[in-house]
Amino acid sequence: VLERTGRPEDGGPLVLVNDRVDVAAALAAEGCAGVHLGQDDMPAAEARAFLGPGPLLGLSTHDAEQLGMALDAPVDYLGFGPVFATATKGYAEGLGPDRAWIASTAATVPVFPIGGIDLVGAAELAPVGRAAVSSVLQDSADPARTAGALRALLSP
Repeated sequence: VLERTGRPEDGGPLVLVNDRVDVAAALAAEGCAGVHLGQDDMPAAEARAFLGPGPLLGLSTHDAEQLGMALDAPVDYLGFGPVFATATKGYAEGLGPDRAWIASTAATVPVFPIGGIDLVGAAELAPVGRAAVSSVLQDSADPARTAGALRALLSP
C-alpha cells in the first residue's frame, strides 16, 4: 500500500498526471496527487526536487536493469511491464507474470504490473496483489463489475 494512498478529503479518487511534472505541480492545489513518469521524462530525482516530498511520484520500468536503477530513485511506486502483449503501447510480447512477481519482491516500494492485463492475466498476477489496467475497463460493457472482478482476482 502506498503511504500516501487513500482518497482525498472530498472522497474522490486519486488523480495523477502522466509525464508532466509541471502540470502536476500546477494542479496540486486542485487535488492532484502527483505524477507518473516514463523512462524518457524528467529524471525522478529532479521531479522529486521540483515537487517536494508530498506528492506521489511513480516511475515506469520495462526490464530488470531499469528496475534496479529505480530502486535508488526517490519514488513512491513503480510500474513494471508490459507484463502481457498490449496494443495500447504497441508491444507484441510481454515480460510475463513471473518477472512481475520477481520485480515486486525485489523492490522496496510497491510495483504495479501493467500492460495487456485482462481477467485471465490478473489471476496470474495474484501473487503480486496489484496491477495497473486501462483497456480491460475501457472495453468493458460494465466497467464497475470488471473492476470488482479484477480486485477480487488480485486480492490475497
